[in-house]
Amino acid sequence: MEERKIKLIIGSILHDIGKVAYRSGDGRRHSISGLDFLKDECKINDPEILDSVEFHHMEDLKNKNLPKDSLAYISYIADNIAAMSDRREKEFVENRGFNRNISLSSVFNILNGNNTELKYQPKFLNHENGINLPTDEIEYDSSYYKDIIENLNEALAGINYDKKYLDSLLKILEGYLNYVPASTSLKEIQDISLFDHLKLTSAIASCIYDYFEANNLDDYTVLINDSKNYYNKEMFYLYSLDLSGIQSFIYTIIDSKALKSLRTRSFYLEIFMEDVIDNVLEKLGLTRANLLYSGGGHAYLLLPNTENAIKTIEKLREETNDWLVKLFGSELYLAGGGAKCSANTLSNKPEESYTELFKSVSKELSKSKLNRYTFSQIKELNFKDEEPGSRECKICKRIDMLKQEADICNICDQIIAFSNQILFQDFFAVVENEYDKNRPYLPLPFGRKLLGFKKEELIKDLAKDEGVLRVYSKNEIHTGKNFATNLWIGDYSFDNELKKLTDESKGIKRLAALRADVDNLGKAFVKGFDNKNRSLTRSAVFSREMSLFFKYHINYILENGKYSIENDEPIKRRALIVYSGGDDVFLLGAWKDIIEFSIDLKNYLKEFTIDTLSISAGIGLFADTFPVKAMAKMTGELEECAKDYSYTKENTRYSKNAVCIFEPNLVFSWEEFEKNVLEEKLKFLLYYYDKMDEIGNSLMYKLIELIRNSKESINIARLAYLLARLEERMKTKDEDRKFSKTIYRWVKDKENKELIAAIYILIYMRR
Repeated sequence: MEERKIKLIIGSILHDIGKVAYRSGDGRRHSISGLDFLKDECKINDPEILDSVEFHHMEDLKNKNLPKDSLAYISYIADNIAAMSDRREKEFVENRGFNRNISLSSVFNILNGNNTELKYQPKFLNHENGINLPTDEIEYDSSYYKDIIENLNEALAGINYDKKYLDSLLKILEGYLNYVPASTSLKEIQDISLFDHLKLTSAIASCIYDYFEANNLDDYTVLINDSKNYYNKEMFYLYSLDLSGIQSFIYTIIDSKALKSLRTRSFYLEIFMEDVIDNVLEKLGLTRANLLYSGGGHAYLLLPNTENAIKTIEKLREETNDWLVKLFGSELYLAGGGAKCSANTLSNKPEESYTELFKSVSKELSKSKLNRYTFSQIKELNFKDEEPGSRECKICKRIDMLKQEADICNICDQIIAFSNQILFQDFFAVVENEYDKNRPYLPLPFGRKLLGFKKEELIKDLAKDEGVLRVYSKNEIHTGKNFATNLWIGDYSFDNELKKLTDESKGIKRLAALRADVDNLGKAFVKGFDNKNRSLTRSAVFSREMSLFFKYHINYILENGKYSIENDEPIKRRALIVYSGGDDVFLLGAWKDIIEFSIDLKNYLKEFTIDTLSISAGIGLFADTFPVKAMAKMTGELEECAKDYSYTKENTRYSKNAVCIFEPNLVFSWEEFEKNVLEEKLKFLLYYYDKMDEIGNSLMYKLIELIRNSKESINIARLAYLLARLEERMKTKDEDRKFSKTIYRWVKDKENKELIAAIYILIYMRR
């Protein structure tokens, strides 16, 4: 990476840092506050970096006779483009001043036609602080900003301002500025954080720099003197990566004892995608500021529209697929596609241009998936030498690369060996293949591999300045040389042994599997914001929030269970996360904990997104010895039933936003399931069941059978007889015939499936 480009990236990342000082009580203009902060606290004295901070506003820039190739011109225009993308005026606002203590609004206030004004509390992004859910207005005070300044001083003192620390600089700003609004104007929507504004400004600045370099332009003043033209120039390239085959790769295992393998496979693909992204950014001399979103095997990057950038990323993608073919055959494939765009397009000018941009990217991505392989890759796939009588791997069923001493292939062996690293290591480093051959590792493209580290040994190895190419931390922001990013990973595990989860179950010793997926997320991503508010920044913030929820906050939700069928105290859920991506999850756990967690998940998502998004889920019940692959498949089918569900409420037809439990016909809207099944019918049944003398579950199963067939007249009589028998077993006669009358009314007046589901849960709880 060129030295001047590094200076531009640093200057553009920090150009608005003075806003924090200004809001903490410094009365000067934030450009001056920022300049002094960088000089006095960060000890930055490079004039090109400082110029990007001091002169990022026109009134300052026009009065300073800077050289025509000053980086300040790029920082200025990048700031303007980013602001144009993220700032939108409110309607019908009388007060058009500023409030330096205003709090950050939620981006979900204006998603999917929503019209609310909920805000975030002034917090740092920290697991111990819990989930920062949107709430009624809470104003910042100066002490909050003073705390930020103190923390920034301490954190920034530990980094060097060179290319090996650029991504660390980004993570520091994310940790402390994630809930700080970029704008304090009362006429604007304050739903873009200062971190997101700084990040996008840096991404735009580096793209403009590369565009000018590629076109042999060194007069940056044209960005001001001919700004209208440059706002319309296609200086940017929006590129998307998509990893195909994730589900089959993760769920390919047969043996239930290979659960560790399944969890590691999920983690492996997460790391693989991050490594691919970092390889792209490294090759192009960019930072993670240019990564708009990654999660669930998908990624969007903002790149410069240059021949070198487009050729480089396609070449790297082809080489990555060469590696995938050699190791995994046709199981995994990395697709890619992009489209050129202008600054105006990124801000949705003219209207619908932003939507058309994503359609173009999607079209190119589809082309990539339809034309997967090169000639050499097809040859590799079809002409592998196979010895007669070859065995197959007992986990993934491949017949090559098998270890001689066991019926398992090298890749599955490495995945299983690495499983404990995920649970017990805090850092993961990409290293050269020759590095420490005796430790468990996961293979990566380009002759590299992934190792797990404890903090102390990582510091020791980094000090040697050899071998460690890139470092990822897990669920906690760390900074340092060669640190790429912190990975938010859903890694909650009450226990790794499925039998121990079922042993902890209340009632029947069974395991439940839950698969859930956000409804209509793709549509919300492209068209969730109206034309006025649609922009690159909001899409990036929306995507990051969803990824944060499913890859980070989900751990907190499981650690602090709220909903309880029998009003128990909040507990750590007896469950473990198998997979949690950008918008979907797969969990295993004690059956009752999973049912209760599903309500928590639905409620938290509703509150987190201000009721703009819903989720549909399938919940299956299994023995702990049942193959995990089969659990995933069968629960996935239940999830599809929930996705296909439609229902009427207040004369309006709704679809999805549902849960399917145990069997395909037991599907309910979340409201039906929580209020009608759990709160009404199950609690009624529990109350009376506990008043009865000991009864066998055979009577309850008989009750279900009669309810299912209640349309036949003879079964109504049989039902009445059975209810009378059950009533006779009650220890008290205080509520004469209320039990039988209520059950009979539900059978006649309500959908039978609600009562059937409640009886099933009752049986499992009291078995």
